[in-house]
Amino acid sequence: MLKWTRVVGVFTAVLAIVAGFQAWAFVQSERAFLSVQNFRFDGALTPDKQLVLAYAIVNSGRSTAIPHDVNVTLTTGLLDRPEYGDNVRFAIGPIAQSTEVPGFYFSQDGRGNPRIITADEVAKFMEGRTKFYVYGYVEYEDDFSLIGYRKTGFCYLFVPERSGGGKSAFRPCTEKQYTFVR
Repeated sequence: MLKWTRVVGVFTAVLAIVAGFQAWAFVQSERAFLSVQNFRFDGALTPDKQLVLAYAIVNSGRSTAIPHDVNVTLTTGLLDRPEYGDNVRFAIGPIAQSTEVPGFYFSQDGRGNPRIITADEVAKFMEGRTKFYVYGYVEYEDDFSLIGYRKTGFCYLFVPERSGGGKSAFRPCTEKQYTFVR
């Protein structure tokens, strides 16, 4: 009888572990997933104007997401560890599944004034002499965010040879410290 009780106990423990794994897998399959993509210069890369980037926040998950913070940082070189600028504060409602919401980043200098890009900077970017990176993250919650928010990091590099005529091309970076899901 004792042997049979032990077998039932082990079976029950294994069944509980399998049920826990199935519950975790279900939650993961139904979560929201926000990404920031489709970066482009709004109105082209033009000297003596404020540098403005347009982008899209896309929910490719299966539940609604509520974004809390979006960070967009511009740089001409990547560090070993990301150093993020100030977060973009915005009013945006929930993002339903399979929905894309447009966003804009208006660059500023260290004093909060519009960042005007010079003709020399434009020339260096377009000739590929200076790299232009945009990176950051979006932080959000969904129906399954019981412990904390989710965060998706992104990084893109401007590709001048595929840009021109009012169009701008950015390609994803491969650095894992900049591109992540937590």
